[in-house]
Amino acid sequence: MKKNMKIFILVLVLSQLCFVQVFAMDSSKPAVNHEDMMKVIQENKEYLDEDFIVTVTTIINLQEANPNLNAYEVQDILSNELTTRGLISEAGDVWKSLTDAEKVLVVLFPIQALLVNVAKNKTDELTNTYYLGWIDGDVGNSFRHAMWNALMTKSIGKPLAKAFADAHENQGLTDAEYKANVWHGFNGLEHRNMDLHNNQKGRDCVKWYEGLISDSTIVKRVQEKIKNGEMMILVK
Repeated sequence: MKKNMKIFILVLVLSQLCFVQVFAMDSSKPAVNHEDMMKVIQENKEYLDEDFIVTVTTIINLQEANPNLNAYEVQDILSNELTTRGLISEAGDVWKSLTDAEKVLVVLFPIQALLVNVAKNKTDELTNTYYLGWIDGDVGNSFRHAMWNALMTKSIGKPLAKAFADAHENQGLTDAEYKANVWHGFNGLEHRNMDLHNNQKGRDCVKWYEGLISDSTIVKRVQEKIKNGEMMILVK
């Protein structure tokens, strides 16, 4: 059952990445460029969580010390080291907070995962600036999801941004299980559908050739979609 679930998650992740070769099971996966990683960290240190940097660094070190491990073997070992043994408790908490699909992507794309973390923290700051006190399902939450996806699209491209966003929303639950959980007057499936819709609207705010677009311009585009009624908002 566990093996079948891993295969399902891998198919789910890679189905979002038509441009990616299936190298999760391939021992010849190229090594991470440390210069690129350090550049990302230095340029974005204001918006990077230290615990997430530790997590990504641990992944890279584990891969380099054991080049024949596939993505799921790395994931299993990392889960054991960061959580069961408690070697790095804070990083372990970061790892445990990820969905299984997110963990696969972080292992496969560690440098891009750092940029996803940057986008998340920038988004949290912007959301609290424009929609202080937001709650799940309201206009602030719609802005938050769209903004996160727009910033990811800017930094890692739309296909990979979609993969990370979809992985984040994939809690491994059935529709019935989602519906059984209700908050702010709406069930989990309704909240999830809202998030997926607004994630897509956010990715649509950035074109593939707009790598230098400013964050302030992205904010305006997201807010314009809200004003035009393009966003899904549950809690009015």
